[in-house]
Amino acid sequence: MKIKFIVNPISGTGKQKNIERYINQYLDKNKFDYNISYTEKSEHAKEICKLAISEKYNIIIAVGGDGTVNEIASELIDTDITLGVIPCGSGNGFAYHIGMNKNIAKAVKQINNSDTQIIDSCTANGDKFINVSGIGFDAHI
Repeated sequence: MKIKFIVNPISGTGKQKNIERYINQYLDKNKFDYNISYTEKSEHAKEICKLAISEKYNIIIAVGGDGTVNEIASELIDTDITLGVIPCGSGNGFAYHIGMNKNIAKAVKQINNSDTQIIDSCTANGDKFINVSGIGFDAHI
């Protein structure tokens, strides 16, 4: 199975700085081939995700916070590609809701034996999302 890790290097806590080391150390290489990409600007996670879809990745892992998760998830809606999350944001509400460990090494290990589940998605004003929406100041951020 092919995994694409999309890392937001400026997300929340900065825990993602060592993500490559954790992936190399803990991801089961007998089960997974993987590639890591880093976002460089706003909305870049969407661009990387679209490319990963065209390159036939089976799993796309968001490494960041709820904003990163939402960017990637919005591109995966109506596909057969699995979304995974390694929580590295300031809130990480979605990751914790689906049971991901707060410890990055343990979260990478979880990927090796994780189950998938179908989740609901929403659309508002043409924008797709799974976890985060807001109005007013929230939407501006």
